[in-house]
Amino acid sequence: DDEVFLKVKAAFDTLSDVTKRKSYDSTVDFNESIPKGGESEAKFYKVYGPVFERNLRFAACNDPANMASNSDANAPTNNGGKKKKRNKSVSQSSNAEQKKDKAPPSFGDDNTPIEEVNAFYEFWIHFESWRDFTLKATEQTEHDVDAAECRDEKRWMAKEIDRKARAMKRDEMSRITRLVERAMAADPRLKREKEREKAEKARVAREKKEKAEREAKIKAEAKAKAQEEAAAKQAKEKEIKAKEKAEREKEKKALRKAKQQLRKSVMSSYQSNAAELNDMWDNIEDMNDDIELLCAELSLMDLTSLNTSFAKDNDVTQSLELVQDSVIQTREKLKQSTEEHNRKRQARRDAAAKKAAEQAKAKAMKPWTREELSALAKGVKKYPPGGGNRWDAIATFVNGLCHQGDEEEENRRNREECIEAYNTAATQGPTAIVAPAAAAAPASSSSPA
Repeated sequence: DDEVFLKVKAAFDTLSDVTKRKSYDSTVDFNESIPKGGESEAKFYKVYGPVFERNLRFAACNDPANMASNSDANAPTNNGGKKKKRNKSVSQSSNAEQKKDKAPPSFGDDNTPIEEVNAFYEFWIHFESWRDFTLKATEQTEHDVDAAECRDEKRWMAKEIDRKARAMKRDEMSRITRLVERAMAADPRLKREKEREKAEKARVAREKKEKAEREAKIKAEAKAKAQEEAAAKQAKEKEIKAKEKAEREKEKKALRKAKQQLRKSVMSSYQSNAAELNDMWDNIEDMNDDIELLCAELSLMDLTSLNTSFAKDNDVTQSLELVQDSVIQTREKLKQSTEEHNRKRQARRDAAAKKAAEQAKAKAMKPWTREELSALAKGVKKYPPGGGNRWDAIATFVNGLCHQGDEEEENRRNREECIEAYNTAATQGPTAIVAPAAAAAPASSSSPA
């Protein structure tokens, strides 16, 4: 009777304690088998549906401890209908447990939307199991914590039981993971979704390729059109240049012809009436010089007009006088042109000289400040004699210290000014070249050596 009583008492203690009952419920006979995978689409729902439904028993949302706490929270109180205040930590934990209590997604059927299918597998991929293997681990390790002889042995037994329970929990989660992987591999809904995504991806790639081909075709057509336009423009420019060249050649030829005609006509008239024309030219060389002057200075229109007038006039003397008048006019134009050119050139020279004189005067009148003299003294020490372009470097140094950012060229010091200021300061002292306002400064102010 005592043995039966102890067993009843142990059973009562186990079932009364939530943690012990959870561990006990975890050891109840349970079919842990899972499909081997590779099932046909026709058998998929019949094979995997019951397995997921069976394993849903150990989901966190079905945790007996949460159900017991919820039932206790909803139970009526014995203090006049008033509920005891729960502290903040308890309320927060209850909110977290309420999230776990949310109903899990169903397995569905062949017509279930793909969003719900994805939610179902997302739930099982992150599956949380409440299954506790402490009791089963105690049985397998054959450790009785209550029968331990000392505290160290009791602690060692507890650790061994906990290690074994964790290993069994890992095996349990690996089994769930294999179940989910095999189900996802055989699920016809996911296969159709993969095919759809593949077709969509192929469609997008095809559209992208077609778009690229269209753009390449448009670019090729635009390039061909641009090349045609460039070729047409080049051909037109070439044709225009050829026409211009032909016109120039034609004009040159006409000019040569007009010059030859003028030379021939004047020479023929002069030779045939040389005795009567001694008062026009002293000799034939002078006459040739005048004719060459006309050929060199007159345009094609003027030469043609002169040849026409020469041919119309039957009087040789009048014709040659006409040529002499043309020579006189040409010489006058050349003289006027030369004088105008010389006058403009002299004006430019005078303006340049005046500007140079004004700049030199402005620079000569501009005194040196103490800041510039100090910079000059530092530059002379920094760049000793013997270096290449010494005074150019000193001028650049002075301008860098005193005229940095000054864009006016006339305000900057050049090498000649630096040399002159240095020589003057060396012979007459710095006050000979310093500005009046600076010279009136207190004697205690520093001056360049």
